[in-house]
Amino acid sequence: MRSGRVLSLYALVVLAGCGGGGGGSSSGPPPPPTQLTQTQSIAATGGSVSVTLNGQTATVTAPAGAFPTASSVSITLYAAGSVPRAVQSAQRQVRSLPTGSSAIAEVTLNATVAPVKPLKISVTEVSAATGSVVRLAGYGTNGFADVDTTTVTNGTATEDDNAATTYPGASLAANTNYAFYSIAQGSAAAPPTPVIAPTVPAAIPVASSATIGVSETDGNGFPILTGTPAFALDTPALGTIVATTGVFTAGASDASGNVIVTDTASGHGNASGKAAIKVGGSPRPAGNGDTFTFSGTLTQTLSDNLLPGSTAPVTSTQTDQVTQTITSSGTTDGTTYTLTTNEQDASALSTVTVNTVTSLAYQTAASGYVVRVTKSVANDSNGVTYETDYGPNNGELTKVPEGAGTFNNDAQLTYTENDPGNPGYDSSGNPNQPTTTRQQNADGSYTQVTWSNGFPEQYFDHVDGTGSALVYNNGTVEYDFTAPVAGSPAYLPITISSVSSSGTKTQTGTAQAYAWYGTSVPPLASDTTTITTGSQLDASCTKYGTNATATLVSEQLQSLDIALGQTETRTTKTYDVAGAGTVCVVLSDTVSTYYDYSGQEGAYIQKRPTGATPFEATTVQETLSLQNATTIASVRRAASAVSAPPVTVLGALRARFDHVVQQARFREAQRRASLLQSAKGAR
Repeated sequence: MRSGRVLSLYALVVLAGCGGGGGGSSSGPPPPPTQLTQTQSIAATGGSVSVTLNGQTATVTAPAGAFPTASSVSITLYAAGSVPRAVQSAQRQVRSLPTGSSAIAEVTLNATVAPVKPLKISVTEVSAATGSVVRLAGYGTNGFADVDTTTVTNGTATEDDNAATTYPGASLAANTNYAFYSIAQGSAAAPPTPVIAPTVPAAIPVASSATIGVSETDGNGFPILTGTPAFALDTPALGTIVATTGVFTAGASDASGNVIVTDTASGHGNASGKAAIKVGGSPRPAGNGDTFTFSGTLTQTLSDNLLPGSTAPVTSTQTDQVTQTITSSGTTDGTTYTLTTNEQDASALSTVTVNTVTSLAYQTAASGYVVRVTKSVANDSNGVTYETDYGPNNGELTKVPEGAGTFNNDAQLTYTENDPGNPGYDSSGNPNQPTTTRQQNADGSYTQVTWSNGFPEQYFDHVDGTGSALVYNNGTVEYDFTAPVAGSPAYLPITISSVSSSGTKTQTGTAQAYAWYGTSVPPLASDTTTITTGSQLDASCTKYGTNATATLVSEQLQSLDIALGQTETRTTKTYDVAGAGTVCVVLSDTVSTYYDYSGQEGAYIQKRPTGATPFEATTVQETLSLQNATTIASVRRAASAVSAPPVTVLGALRARFDHVVQQARFREAQRRASLLQSAKGAR
């Protein structure tokens, strides 16, 4: 076996050294060269370069695709006694070769372009003793360690480039020596365990995409180019990642976690590594303490057509100037947020301050996230507290990323209201606190109880068109409504009964109302939201102008109330701009009342024919435009990189609006109770 020869392989810096004489007298031959270098240009299609010194030849072969572009490749072969590194470290470094190794040859390689596939090195004039093997080693961060097994055929040792092992081949770092050596079979080292390090961008904006890279080495600084990485996330709130490519799509909200990469190649032992990953850039809402300021107007218009003989409604209007400041706080996993809203509604006569706490949830879906408002609790300066709790299939605001499409909410919710600032009185003359609780089912049917003057008023609606109302005025009176009865015109039968304190019900009269909603019972509730991309901003979005385009999230809600004789029609338009988030909200709600319990129309209860003007209609309109947003972490303000709007603050914006609408719905019930006594006298 020829020993003491060394082959050394450097990347990036061409070694131009070559053997040569060291001077000498004319009477003797020059000394033999101690090293020799050959350089060759190798194209992306592949090629090789060889160098021969003292009868031994070293060759580096680049397969097709090893270099992305043409590369200049140099190889240097060292003579015995002139190698730059000893194969066996005298200090026995952690990754040094096993005791008993014998050097065969050492080389250095230089390539001006980093290879992306393993190169193959071979050396001639090799013979291995019986029971020994030949390995290729490299001098890395921890001394010499194996980089590949070899096959010896007819005196030539060629590295295997075995994809079924963790050996990476000779695609190694710059300024690294490589040595062929022999070792007893039983002393050969086992393949090293790969070290995997995912490469993650410093900041990934919400709803954007990035490709996660991976660096895999053998633990001694030599890259492994034969691995098969599989990508995964340990936190669902981060978003999604393609297992085979590492393409990462950030979620809807700020989140932190880890990306995990596992090498699934055969023989690589499923080695894995992880790296921290942070998603940010959601300015609505984002991290703890982020604030958003909106301003606009809230207008209430009451149209009253109850006056006897009136041909046109009498209208009254109140407009409030609205300012809202929203502060966000969130959980560490980015799945829920709490929005605290301070609102001031200033009219010509008064200013009402409202503080609202809104809970938002972000639920994973097939293509992103579903954004829902789960709960809203508000307190105003008049002492009124009102709370809305949404059912599990209600309260959905949008889907993120926002793409064209539709979705539906059902009607399930619980609404409670307490009004200590407007006390009633019980039968003994003691003040009490009026409260209202409405339990509404998914189909729109409901039970509502209002305690006033110490007695409950109760209202019920059912999907079959029946309903009832129980009110108190010197005794409890119950009104029972049934489905339409055919006729000319069709009508709604109403049974009127008195209810004793023990619960005994005695019928005292009947009434009829026109079948105001038609001859068949329509659905009691419907709620459909449509997302339209590339929409023009509403004219009220003054901060951003009307020429900008946005994603429009438009909600259409309709409801029917049998017991109160009411319809409600609501339109909510939310305009979302990439990076800025929700820049404008336009809300409009009309509650129309078709029953007259006051007797002003000449009978105890009346109903206008289908399509006629309702006795009363209240329209509530609000426009709010984003004025300012202050986020805490700069990573979340990477607005220019956000490819789709992040999460909406709509759930926090409309609490006061919802309460004003509820007041309009309950106004008829309150008037019915106050006028009941005179109506009973008329009978």
